[in-house]
Amino acid sequence: MFETRGQVDSAEANWKRKDGKTISVRVSGGHVGGKDGQVSRFEVIVEDITQRRNLEEQLRQAQKMEVVGLLAAGISHDFNNHLSVILGNYLPRVDEAAPAPVVRLEEGSEYPKGTETILVLEDEESLREVTCECLTAGGYRVLQAGRGGWAIELARQTTEQIHLILSDVILPDMSGPSAVETVQALHPETKALFVSGYAEVLVAQELIEDGTSLLQKPVSRRHLMRTVDEILHLRIPSAEDVHSR
Repeated sequence: MFETRGQVDSAEANWKRKDGKTISVRVSGGHVGGKDGQVSRFEVIVEDITQRRNLEEQLRQAQKMEVVGLLAAGISHDFNNHLSVILGNYLPRVDEAAPAPVVRLEEGSEYPKGTETILVLEDEESLREVTCECLTAGGYRVLQAGRGGWAIELARQTTEQIHLILSDVILPDMSGPSAVETVQALHPETKALFVSGYAEVLVAQELIEDGTSLLQKPVSRRHLMRTVDEILHLRIPSAEDVHSR
């Protein structure tokens, strides 16, 4: 490289050491002319940047894994939404067909019939419909929205009490906690229950650490109704309830 350009500045190359190990180096330098104008010597500075390059490669791999993780989380989120729909629709039918007598949740006396108003904030339409049907069967009056902004506008227009907002953590237009916070500013009486398929997402972890009520998707009908009842009616879960979750 010196023969053609006379000098070089911060060129990178791979060199092989005497022990056979290949290292990454950064080379800077050039030739020094003598009195007769001929090249008398070369002055070169060589910096071993192998560790830096290894760290950069590790960072690139970590970033790739982060992207893969987010894609996997998105797939998991969609899968959990569909599984929640199945748990809300398909499993009760299995129970009804079982040989042993099974009491459907809405027909049993385990929980009192609800009379409160619940706002369901869920962007997945099929899951939102199943959730609303489940709560309506439990006696609750249900309002629903598929976007955080829609839920806020609905709360702004509603003059009656909203006793509970059941919200997904991840929404298309804003985070669930942000939407819930705005709704609670309009309706201070509103309690909150979050549902998430992204347990590893930072916002979900923060909710858990703060002691906020959070259900992990997929959510069964029984688990949902039990949790709603506990929040609205201040039920203390029994040991049997805790172990059955």
